[in-house]
Amino acid sequence: MQVTVAERFSGVSGYGRRSSAFVGVVPLLDMLKLFPHIFVALSRRMTALSTVEIVKELSLEDSRVAPLFADVQWFAKEAERIGLPLSAQQAKRVVQMWKNGDKEGVGRGAMELHNRVLDELETVCCYVVPREKTSYLEHAWPANPRIEDSFPSAIPEFKRAGRCFAYSENTACVFHLMRIVDLGLRSVAASLSVNYDARNWAGIAGKITKSMEQKYGDKTDAWKNQEHFYASVLADIQAISKAYRNEGIHDARKVYEEQDASYLLTVAEHLMTSLAGHGMKEEVL
Repeated sequence: MQVTVAERFSGVSGYGRRSSAFVGVVPLLDMLKLFPHIFVALSRRMTALSTVEIVKELSLEDSRVAPLFADVQWFAKEAERIGLPLSAQQAKRVVQMWKNGDKEGVGRGAMELHNRVLDELETVCCYVVPREKTSYLEHAWPANPRIEDSFPSAIPEFKRAGRCFAYSENTACVFHLMRIVDLGLRSVAASLSVNYDARNWAGIAGKITKSMEQKYGDKTDAWKNQEHFYASVLADIQAISKAYRNEGIHDARKVYEEQDASYLLTVAEHLMTSLAGHGMKEEVL
């Protein structure tokens, strides 16, 4: 008993769950099993139909040919779904010629379909993400309910930074992380009653430094309870501002390496978690 391609792959894990054209990243297993191996294999099988003499000898309802017709019908839909429009269009032509009983047309169309599959597959590029970075592409990352509750706008920015890191676009990763830190420091400025200047974090750093340098007896109890927290924020501001923000924002020639992006991913998440833990929330603009 012959089995069609659609039947063989209907039970593959993950198959059929993507309803739109193929865009983005898929697991290697899916790529090897579903894209492009089966299409190349199917188009090669169809080259048998490209020999007019063979087609003339067989009925299109012949048991040796009918399963292939089912495969072509399936392929016409699948190629369209994953973003191979020209191959899908040609497959539909072959199906129509098959239905019309045009044996010679089916033969010529099958050969053309094989060529189109190969040509279109060559235009699709696949980027390999190192195993240790794949977690940054997962929908659940970052799994940090504190940040999500207090700074909801930071979550999509973290996801952008994570994708950039996974794709080794380290300078872009740093840029997105600076936007996250900027979001958090707006809440710090509000807690200190300091006017926030997105161009410069000196106002926040200056207020914290001035308060820390006061004599202990002149400090309020509220400040004493929070001084350790603000000292930590000050350290982050100084480290990030000097090493990352100023050059990353203002110097187009500055390029960051993977270790820079990796370090800042950790620092940014720690800072935003700390701010959320001290009751700070996203400023409503």
